[in-house]
Amino acid sequence: MAIANTQSTGGAPIPCFAAKERRVKEGVSITYEFLNSGLGPAIIDDLVVSLNGERITADDPVEELLRRCIGGKMPYLLKSSSVPSPRFCLKSHEEYLFAEVHFPGLTQKAKLLLASYSGPPI
Repeated sequence: MAIANTQSTGGAPIPCFAAKERRVKEGVSITYEFLNSGLGPAIIDDLVVSLNGERITADDPVEELLRRCIGGKMPYLLKSSSVPSPRFCLKSHEEYLFAEVHFPGLTQKAKLLLASYSGPPI
């Protein structure tokens, strides 16, 4: 889970996360995007990646989150991850790619396990 502390400089920012699935013949790639669905810009003061209420402070918190949640349970490849720097400005309706994870040969059982960590099935 990731939580962003934001402030507004205009209209009301509404930061939220979205997961998108893309099937390829080698498996499934899932992107996790942070988006501002509000009317004005959102200035990201802090983005906290946590698991069960515990803040993950590793150099790459996304990689650490995957290691703790998925670890040896299924193969995955973190293709990209990025945590915005403090005071990052997200324009209205702008998306920010938080992470892209590839799961080679993802089975339905593994997909349900993944959904248990990331929210409803995608």
